[in-house]
Amino acid sequence: MNKFLILALLAVTVCNGCRENEIENVIKPSQINMTVAPLPSGEMEIYLAGDGATTINWGDEKSDNIKLTYDMISYRHTYANSSNYAVNITCPYITGLAIYHCRIVNLDISKNTEINSLSCYSNQLTDLDLKNNILLTSLYCYSNQLTTLDISKNKALTSLNCDSNQVAALDLSQNPVLHLLSCNNNKLTNLDVSKNAALTSLYCDNNQLTALDVSKSTALTSLYCNNNKLTATALNALFQTLHNNNLLDAQGMPKDKVISIGGNPGANTCDRSIANGKGWRVI
Repeated sequence: MNKFLILALLAVTVCNGCRENEIENVIKPSQINMTVAPLPSGEMEIYLAGDGATTINWGDEKSDNIKLTYDMISYRHTYANSSNYAVNITCPYITGLAIYHCRIVNLDISKNTEINSLSCYSNQLTDLDLKNNILLTSLYCYSNQLTTLDISKNKALTSLNCDSNQVAALDLSQNPVLHLLSCNNNKLTNLDVSKNAALTSLYCDNNQLTALDVSKSTALTSLYCNNNKLTATALNALFQTLHNNNLLDAQGMPKDKVISIGGNPGANTCDRSIANGKGWRVI
């Protein structure tokens, strides 16, 4: 056989293989799987955003075929019987998911790598795997039963609310653009925000913190650390780490800088003038 013909055939074979791989990658859909515990009202509501033809399999032999848009839209379903249901969502491109007060006991978004917004608060989650969701910018997972939360792969995260769980440690070293952190009502004994220079609001009430250093958070304007274990010495050390920057709002007016320390052992005996001297209002 002519060597040029052989080369041409090989080239066609390779191209066809590449094209098949490309097609497979293009049509491979995003998937979200969850398990729903019995709902007192029988009604479940899911908010979705994305693009493309989508199927919601509600787990009771019923499904809805919808067309997603980039606006978050609500989809509801009522179950006839009180039982556990395995819900599956299939779509080419899902960017946002919100599902709350629905007694979700398991949530798998590992095959949904495009998601950037996740709200799954007020459920019954004991685990949340986010390592494949590297585009995630906002995460609201408060009021669950999480004991750990790994956000080390979510470097684009700007907002995190994990209040009212049972998290004992929170590694924020891989989240440099985090602006909002709310971790109230957990079991934190230490909170390191030294890698979070973009932080503007920090809420860590009702934990077990004995010290806190915010010296690297030079954009901070709101710090609430009520009901921890901060002595007067620890609070004075915290005041020393507060920045004295004159931050301005969009209208060019000075931003109010507030630190709230109530319920700590040293709240009544600490030297508030240290914070006041840096332009902070202590409450």
